[in-house]
Amino acid sequence: DEARAEELIGRICRQVNRPIRDVLWRMFEDWPNGDDGLARLDRIVGAMSGAGVFADLLEEMPEVAALFVNMVCTSRHMADILVQNPELVSLCFDLEVLGRSCDRGEVILEGRRLIESARNYSHQLDRLRFLKQERTLVLAMQDIGGILPQPEIWRGMSELAVGLVSLAQEVAWKQFRGQGGFPEECPLGIICMGKLGGLELNYSSDVDLIFVAEDDFDEDAARKYFELFRSAVATRMGRGDLYRVDLRLRPFGSQGPLVSRKSAIERYYDQYAEPWEHLALIRSFVIGNGSEWT
Repeated sequence: DEARAEELIGRICRQVNRPIRDVLWRMFEDWPNGDDGLARLDRIVGAMSGAGVFADLLEEMPEVAALFVNMVCTSRHMADILVQNPELVSLCFDLEVLGRSCDRGEVILEGRRLIESARNYSHQLDRLRFLKQERTLVLAMQDIGGILPQPEIWRGMSELAVGLVSLAQEVAWKQFRGQGGFPEECPLGIICMGKLGGLELNYSSDVDLIFVAEDDFDEDAARKYFELFRSAVATRMGRGDLYRVDLRLRPFGSQGPLVSRKSAIERYYDQYAEPWEHLALIRSFVIGNGSEWT
């Protein structure tokens, strides 16, 4: 729809305060949903405080700009992230950032920095969701542009999830132990299973987890902490949730306890587990307490 496209392009040019009509036409004219892409870009630019800088990037980095437009046209979700966080547009044009793989250690360090400046528990959870948005946006650019091979994208998605689950464990435990009488370090471990255990998550994957407590940890307290943790990860907030949590791979499946003691898990895999469950353990690892297990 040329009339609709001209209207959107004209509005974007006014927002960036310069005539970039030809640049926008070249970028969007070959897309079957170019009108939708332009409408998304219009929303993104409208949310910016310094749209002129963005126009500079479009003109000065045409190859990266083409990837950016590809992402905007391909994914409404990524466009919505940029409308909510227009300051993240600059990451999509940062060649150093786009050239790096996602590492759980970096995720945890950045997450702790964000959490330190949070006002309260709810704001801490919001900061974790912001971190997921930020890192997922970079992974999407790397994926669409073929900057990293597909297995590295899956690994990056998984490393991000491991970092965020670790941070959620820290944040939820700090909130829980505020009730008093609990140690500073969380005495529960989290076994990562399934695609997460194999570091093969995709954009829509849930996370398969098994929760393990020390044998002497109070069972009722373990259940209450688990519910707080699951809420921290799975509750939808203004930025959505972190991940859907799937617990069906725990001992005895949906009939088993939500949190198992270490000795009970060892006994289960020794005496009751099916062969496929033993195989599933090959693609697993532990976050937090119990990470020394082999």
